[in-house]
Amino acid sequence: MNREAYTYPDGKKYEGEWKGGMRHGQGILTRPDGMKYEGEWKDNKPNGWGTLTYPDGKKRIGEWKDGKFIGDNQPIAPQKERIPELEKENQELKHQLADLKNQMVNLEQQVQANPLPWDGVEDFASTEVKQPDTRRSKEKFNLEHPVISKAQNPDRVSRIIILRVIGRYFILIPHFVILSVWGFLAIFVLFFMWVLAIFTARYPDGMYNFVMGYMQKILQVQLFVAGLSQRYPPFNLGGGEFENTN
Repeated sequence: MNREAYTYPDGKKYEGEWKGGMRHGQGILTRPDGMKYEGEWKDNKPNGWGTLTYPDGKKRIGEWKDGKFIGDNQPIAPQKERIPELEKENQELKHQLADLKNQMVNLEQQVQANPLPWDGVEDFASTEVKQPDTRRSKEKFNLEHPVISKAQNPDRVSRIIILRVIGRYFILIPHFVILSVWGFLAIFVLFFMWVLAIFTARYPDGMYNFVMGYMQKILQVQLFVAGLSQRYPPFNLGGGEFENTN
């Protein structure tokens, strides 16, 4: 390998080793804009360890392969050029630290000028909070429960009230039979109502009246048994409007 300098028609200059008419070995290539590569070459391309210097002074140092950088992808700025930047950052940090100190001093002065209205915070924080004994609380609650502790068998009951209730249940036996059959059928009718409503978005009138009549008949019977209505439930399948039962 021989070493010599050569200037290209576009202004680039190469000074270094050659092999077979190609840049090969150690050499320096400088472009007219100031960009320069200094390092190892192979077959006219940077191969091996080298340094690429940009026109602004930043550098990329590392390993190259077929003209491509395969080391660190970030250009490394010269330390001398970074000194002003570091000094500027240091000054900004100093100013921020001074501002924080001033803010802390102002806060301390405000606290001293306006103390808290109650200064017993430490006593309150140091006071032990006793946890309640849940076991004893539950025992006390159970002993004082009005349903468990005060429920007593009455000494005397009214025979007339019992006979009236039994009598009402006895005379309602026909309705109980009707409601048993009616309720069994109402379950299937209600199911088919739901299925039809999925497709038609409404309940058929006949099925709706059948189920609603069953519900109204149950209400009529319950009100009569409880003594809230003196009207004996009629024998009909419609239930009927039930606004006044007395």
